[in-house]
Amino acid sequence: YYKTLVEKIKNAASKHIDESGWRINGINNWIWLFINKEVALYIIEKQRSSKIPIETLGNQKNKFVTTDRHSAYNVLVEETGCLQQVCWTHLIRNSKDLAKHYGEAKYIHKRLKFIYRKAKEGEKKDKLLHWIDIIAVNRKRCHSNEVKKFVDSICKNHRNDLFRFVDNPKVESTNNLAERGLRHAVVIRKISGGSRSKNGADTTARLLSVMQTIKMRPGNV
Repeated sequence: YYKTLVEKIKNAASKHIDESGWRINGINNWIWLFINKEVALYIIEKQRSSKIPIETLGNQKNKFVTTDRHSAYNVLVEETGCLQQVCWTHLIRNSKDLAKHYGEAKYIHKRLKFIYRKAKEGEKKDKLLHWIDIIAVNRKRCHSNEVKKFVDSICKNHRNDLFRFVDNPKVESTNNLAERGLRHAVVIRKISGGSRSKNGADTTARLLSVMQTIKMRPGNV
């Protein structure tokens, strides 16, 4: 059944991906989650690199993934042909954190909140991208390298990944689904401290996958 879940998440037109720490016999590993509204697939591996999602998903041409901008997902896009939607919850959160430390970031945080609100209200994509480009132009006024780096990431590197949800209603604008899905693993990790062996970790991943997938089905609690 676990193999069936792997195939289902591979074939899904849209999915979310996230990862968190997991210890096996005291050694740092990672628990990955691939999830949509029908399937939850957990995998525990040593690496946090692009190798894991690439090997798990395979060819994803014209399929969508929603992520938190972790660098591994940029490689995933290049290698599998998927289309990435970056999480707006993370963008707003990151800009808010920058605004606490750099006054020049307050404008960026305010504009991103405005742009996202307009996107959710149905504003045209061309207009939304125009507003993003204005932020990029105003980058020249920034003095902090941290703020410049953030603006470059959002307005240049991920410009095409900001509003895929505007064109496709099946694509979500945030990665909240994956974050909520990881909470189950985080609770287990907090109680158990992780796994004692790789076999134990694999069993945990399989059980979590089956149980959480069943819970998402209509009529199940």
